[in-house]
Amino acid sequence: MGSSGLPILLKFITENYPGGEIVAAHLNKTTQPSYGHFLKRDETTWPEYWSVDVPSRIHTCYTGIASYFMKRLAGIRPDPEHPGFQTFLIEPVIVSGLGFAAGETQSPYGRISSRWELSDSGLELVVTIPPNSQAMLSLPMLDTPVSEFTIREGGTTIWQNDTPASSLPDGITFSHRTGEQGADRRIVWQVRSGSYRFSLNLLGRPQQSKWIPEQEAGEPDLLKD
Repeated sequence: MGSSGLPILLKFITENYPGGEIVAAHLNKTTQPSYGHFLKRDETTWPEYWSVDVPSRIHTCYTGIASYFMKRLAGIRPDPEHPGFQTFLIEPVIVSGLGFAAGETQSPYGRISSRWELSDSGLELVVTIPPNSQAMLSLPMLDTPVSEFTIREGGTTIWQNDTPASSLPDGITFSHRTGEQGADRRIVWQVRSGSYRFSLNLLGRPQQSKWIPEQEAGEPDLLKD
């Protein structure tokens, strides 16, 4: 498809498909055509073709994948209705086989970050919203019935029994629910500037966290802008 077509295709998939499984499959597989095939072959630059058996080794054909890590896995995206990042989206996608993702980027208002981790008890998402801006944060329901989980921000329950709490922490407003099934099912919150820790807790599961603190991570973030 080449340097003209592939970045456009990846941009279209990243911005128009709610789930991330299509791209994730080609990141993880190790046979061509896939990015995993490049890694298996110890490539350090982008070959001209998926087959890698070509003399030309430095091309921009496959660089469009970078936006998938930021816009889908970390979930940091511009709001098409409010350009300029004073309002933006945080919509992380949970894909099969991935238990943790993190990313950050600089906006005109400061640093935006998003870090999530799965555990047996649910999902934890930590975000930073810079001053004088706000995010529409879409928390995945993990394809779980709404009666089978609660949501907390810090130590405060903000969602229980299929409804938002009557009193919410400063900076957080319930917006709406989206989707009917799978990755489309989300609970959307309007979140003003600050740092927040959301946790979706599956009922009947022990509340535990495998959270990796930002300064104690065993390996560097791979999704940094």
